[in-house]
Amino acid sequence: LSLLVLDADARGEESAVEEATLVDLGPVGEIPEGVDDRRAKPDKLIVLRQGERLAVASAICTHKRCTLKVREGRLHC
Repeated sequence: LSLLVLDADARGEESAVEEATLVDLGPVGEIPEGVDDRRAKPDKLIVLRQGERLAVASAICTHKRCTLKVREGRLHC
């Protein structure tokens, strides 16, 4: 599974997409159920899986600007 990630300007301006990166998340069957933070440091992504449903979110905390971590199935900054 590959994902195109757009890196927007940190100021949040509408037209401020600076670059796009293609990220290979690997085979869908190898993505663990629940919250997966293996891509948090290298790609700044958190992958969430619930059965056949997948979602991807930024691994950067919106208020501390640090990388999120998973502890006991929950995200922490």
